[in-house]
Amino acid sequence: MKINIRQEQKADYKQVAKLIKSAFEASDLGHNEEQDLVDRLRKSDSFIPELSLIAAVENKIVGHILFSEIKIKNRTIENIPR
Repeated sequence: MKINIRQEQKADYKQVAKLIKSAFEASDLGHNEEQDLVDRLRKSDSFIPELSLIAAVENKIVGHILFSEIKIKNRTIENIPR
């Protein structure tokens, strides 16, 4: 089996959404909104298209990973709610 990893294209979005929904619908951890989160990330200023990748086998998308920018705020232990 040959796995092809490449940058996600707009033409992949629908198939990626189906893959994400399928991956999380049987999970106790999923909320059935994960595909919507990915869509919101794509539309945000934090989205880095070069870091949104798909894995395909025989032109079928079987995996997806997306990295985005985040902001980390420095918080001291005294300021963390308990």
